[in-house]
Amino acid sequence: MYFKVKKSVLLEKLQLVASILPQRTTLIVLGNIKIQAAKKSVTLSATDLDISLDSTLTADIVEEGSITVPGRRFLETVRDLPPCEIEIKVVNDFVELRYNKGTYKMPAIPIDEYPEIPKLSGKKHFSFPAAFLRKAVLKTSFAASKEPGRRALSGIHWHIVDNESNMIATDGRKLAYYRCTVKKTEPFKLNIPPKALRTLIGYIDDDNEDIDIRFDDTKIGFYLKDTTIIARLIEEVFPDYKQVIPKGNKKTLKVPREELMNALKRVAIYADSISHLVRFDIEPERVRVYTETELGSGEEYITGTFNDKSITVNFNASYLAEILRNVDDDSVEFLMSSPKTAVIITHKTGEKEELMYLLMPIITS
Repeated sequence: MYFKVKKSVLLEKLQLVASILPQRTTLIVLGNIKIQAAKKSVTLSATDLDISLDSTLTADIVEEGSITVPGRRFLETVRDLPPCEIEIKVVNDFVELRYNKGTYKMPAIPIDEYPEIPKLSGKKHFSFPAAFLRKAVLKTSFAASKEPGRRALSGIHWHIVDNESNMIATDGRKLAYYRCTVKKTEPFKLNIPPKALRTLIGYIDDDNEDIDIRFDDTKIGFYLKDTTIIARLIEEVFPDYKQVIPKGNKKTLKVPREELMNALKRVAIYADSISHLVRFDIEPERVRVYTETELGSGEEYITGTFNDKSITVNFNASYLAEILRNVDDDSVEFLMSSPKTAVIITHKTGEKEELMYLLMPIITS
């Protein structure tokens, strides 16, 4: 294998593919990136056995072939080079990377030792607007559970029925829900690993048009112009999120988002390092944000409008801050019922979409 390519072209694809590499693995070959040179293009591939990614770039192919190289070392080497043309060549059991001022050699592993990239067996497919998909993932993925023992909640639940797309993530303490109106398609429910969707949105932007999406009973694939991402679906069933969304939250608090974020950030400095408890004393025209621990105490008042009598609610400041960072409007609304029931947090969105968050309060004795 021997090809020539501009550094900028190779680096763009290499950074995308390397994002799939596992942080820890007992299989050395999974830390490698597969390189295949054929005709006028080079395909870079990586997998962690749950998610696989292929991305193709144009290059000057001198000799066709394939090999695998240590992924992160390859990326670091290319990234630190100055703008130049790079030559990649297999010599015996090594891959040589050359440019006009130097040569680097990396031990290679033959391609036949690399896991086979899975293929989709089903024919279920549809197209989806890139802008809506990107926003849905950005606004929900942070809420997915990161606890190893909660497999069902570790994914992003994607549910389409008729012309309504619903994307939901939750860790049992907070929930993120994004709905948008799209072209009518066959209904489905999928539980998708967040890593696959985050990788996808790192590649697309709002200028992309529809994305071709295909899936079967165990996998989902995203097909772009020169990149394919295939992920194993999470087998565990996502819980019925509709059952946890309260219907009777009539008490409404409306506050300036930035003012609340700044006050919360300062007061949380004095909150407990485990519970992150911050108390909201809500009155008709203002909110007292307060906490007191052995570290000291913090107190701020912010403006707000509340359509009921005074109420006190305790929140985890870290969870609330995560939600507020994902709200785009200047103001945010809290819909609540009591200090012990879930609070709905929402704001204005476009006509064809809805964004809502659910946050469980901290109940103290």
